[in-house]
Amino acid sequence: MSLTILPDDVLHAILPDLDHRSILACQATCRRFKTLVDSSMDLQYVIEPAAAGMCEGPAVQYLALPERLQRLRAYEDARTGPIALQELPFVPALAGDLWRMRISVTTIVTVAMEAGVRERLYVQQMPSAVRGIEERHWEISLPPYHAMAAVDASQDLLVVNGYPSELRILSLSTGERHPLASGPDIFLDAGIDNTQVFGEYCAATSSGYLIIWNWRPVPPEPTFAYRPSSQWTLLNDTHIAIMSKEPEAILVYAFRTGGGKDRVLPPPTVFELPNCAPESPSRMTICSDVAGTQHEGLFHPTPSSRMLSITISVRLCKDQLGGYKHQRLELAIPADTLLAHVPSAEAVPWARWGPAGSVLSP
Repeated sequence: MSLTILPDDVLHAILPDLDHRSILACQATCRRFKTLVDSSMDLQYVIEPAAAGMCEGPAVQYLALPERLQRLRAYEDARTGPIALQELPFVPALAGDLWRMRISVTTIVTVAMEAGVRERLYVQQMPSAVRGIEERHWEISLPPYHAMAAVDASQDLLVVNGYPSELRILSLSTGERHPLASGPDIFLDAGIDNTQVFGEYCAATSSGYLIIWNWRPVPPEPTFAYRPSSQWTLLNDTHIAIMSKEPEAILVYAFRTGGGKDRVLPPPTVFELPNCAPESPSRMTICSDVAGTQHEGLFHPTPSSRMLSITISVRLCKDQLGGYKHQRLELAIPADTLLAHVPSAEAVPWARWGPAGSVLSP
């Protein structure tokens, strides 16, 4: 039976259950379907967030549909339109020896060291009329010999690295234990180098290994990736991307399907990198934009649209001073470019995923 014989009220009841690609396909079939989709606010609200790569934040549930569409379009205009400069309030110099800063969406956390042993965090939540965020300022004083390791303002989350190898899950608003951190603090075997958070999962490198665990359940159950620590980043709350020099590739692991007592992960999906022959890369790095599942405000980018940045440095030849000249390649990759090929038992060649799914700059 053809959909075209159905009355409009029946189509209005059916089409909102489709995904945005199916609705757009229906819209392109004939004039009647185009008019139907264009005039339906429900259908536009299926299409526009998906087309913009946006998800709803928790505050959207309190808005009526017309206001949701209005706010979404205003956010997109502000995000893609020309930048309007505005004068910000003067921020006085902070006490102590200022030495590092971390930014999570619209929240800036500045760290100052007191007496060489205690960190004081100065937190500034920047205002955003489009996101519906008010400006706030507050301070958190950490215990002696503790340091900020990771921040996710969308979850009010502050991960603190304690001496010598302790990770504590705190509230960014209060500095006290996070109300959702129901298990004990995490103690690792050695010093902690790098820490990231995505949703319920926290990852850190310690003693040459990458360790991932869920910080919410009782008790936390670590998932161990028994692989020498390297450049890595969390893609989402199920997959992690690790740079590999042998082979020269990006390895994507599904970390939630392995680990536990066996401490074994399933084989990764291997994404081959551009051929740098006759030389081999001397250094490769990978990082990603802010990870978070429910950012402040009304809308936030979908996890699959997060961008990865990969730098490949290739040693070419010696210069006149005896040093080496290097060629650096910058690679920008949306996370869903990789996730679309996972899992794959065979290596994914660069020609299959790279040219159409990434941007390569020399």
